Amino acid sequence: MRQICRKFIFACFYFLYAHIGFAQSLPNDYLISIWDSINSECGYKNMKGDTVIPFGRYTLCFTDTFKTYALVLSDSGFIAIDRNEKYLYHALAVDNGPDYVHEGYFRIVINGKVGFANAKTGKVVIKPQFDCAEIFKNGMARVSYKCFKKYWIDSHTGKVSDEHFDHASKEWFWIDKSGKKLSSKGAGE
Repeated sequence: MRQICRKFIFACFYFLYAHIGFAQSLPNDYLISIWDSINSECGYKNMKGDTVIPFGRYTLCFTDTFKTYALVLSDSGFIAIDRNEKYLYHALAVDNGPDYVHEGYFRIVINGKVGFANAKTGKVVIKPQFDCAEIFKNGMARVSYKCFKKYWIDSHTGKVSDEHFDHASKEWFWIDKSGKKLSSKGAGE
C-alpha cells in the first residue's frame, strides 16, 4: 500500500509540475512526456507516437512538451537536456524539484556557480557566475559572488537543520534581466 501511495504522489507531483512550470510553446515538431505509473518511469514520444526517449532513462520528466530542451531528474540531479539528450546544465534544486519560473527565468548551476536560463527556450541568458542568486522580482534579482549558508534552527527542538538553509552574504547587489549590475543600495545583508 505504501508503494502505491508513493507512486501516486510522484505521479501527481510530476503531472502538476510539468504542466505548470515548464510547458513550452508548441512547434510543429515536438516531444510529449509519457509516464509509466507501474514502474514510476518517464520518457518522451514524438507526434507519431514513436518512443524517442525510452522509459527508465530519467526518473522524472518535468517538461511536458519538449521543444528545444527538457528538465529531467537524472542520477546527477535536475538537469536540462537538448533534443539529442546532450546535457546543458543543472537546474537549481528548490523544494525537491527544479527551480520555479519567475518572470520567464529560472536559476541554473554550472560548475557550482548560479546563473539564469530562459524558461521558453532553455538558453542561458545570464552566465553562471554567482555563488547565490535569488529569483527575479520586478525585473531585478539579488545576487552575490560571496555567499554562505545560514542553516535554519528547528523551532521545536532548537537544533540546527542539516538540510534547510538560506543563502546569506555581506555583498549582495541587484542585476537586471540582462545580467547588468544595477546597485547595491537596498540589497541588504
